[in-house]
Amino acid sequence: MEMRVHMTLPDYITVSNGILGFAAITYIVDGRYMISSMLLIVCILLDGLDGALARRTGKVHSGGAELDYFADIISFCMAPAILLYSNYYDPGLGRGWESPLNASVMAISTLIVILGILRLGRHMKEGMNDPHFAGIPSPALALVVVLMTALYGTEGVLGYEPVPVIALISVLSCLMYSRIPYPKPRGKIFMTGGALFLALALGGLVLAKNSYPMGTLLLLISTVASLCYIVIGPLVVIKNDGKHGRRSG
Repeated sequence: MEMRVHMTLPDYITVSNGILGFAAITYIVDGRYMISSMLLIVCILLDGLDGALARRTGKVHSGGAELDYFADIISFCMAPAILLYSNYYDPGLGRGWESPLNASVMAISTLIVILGILRLGRHMKEGMNDPHFAGIPSPALALVVVLMTALYGTEGVLGYEPVPVIALISVLSCLMYSRIPYPKPRGKIFMTGGALFLALALGGLVLAKNSYPMGTLLLLISTVASLCYIVIGPLVVIKNDGKHGRRSG
């Protein structure tokens, strides 16, 4: 039986997301963390672009959602987990579970993958048409991993601080699979703002890699903005739902 696959432009963008996510993993394996982080920022940009383009052109289909699911597993589950592991697992401290730090790194890296896959599967089944995200979006968690390792990882511009980063990511990983509502970026203004924000983060990585002090400042601004979304986002959803509820009443 002949099987035909009808790929649309958004589908090609989705596949590109997965390819760049895999490329990021290869750079992590080679120890080139800054370049891998840049690629993951581009993956986040592509992830927002494919959905926006599919909605704009009316080419939303179930096959596209499945492609997006598999691409996101690579770029926003596997890649950030490996990035975290490669930055903070220290063979000099002993094998695996002999070191509390190494044990924590192994556990949290695994948690990112497991909860990320479960969240993406839940979103594909339940949340495609919901007005809000349930839990922190996996690209947002990946972005925090990228920014924190750039600031405080093996090549961190502000030094090497594994414990605070591991503690933060462990909390955010659990929030990723929570039911806490987070706003979805919708509309031209929000999409443009999101793209500019990611460009700011990407610029920070490029400048930091080349030892420009402005890169550190841009990375700090991007990190604060990302954490503000995580903390304030649910409050914005609750406030907006309250307004809509009053209007409908």
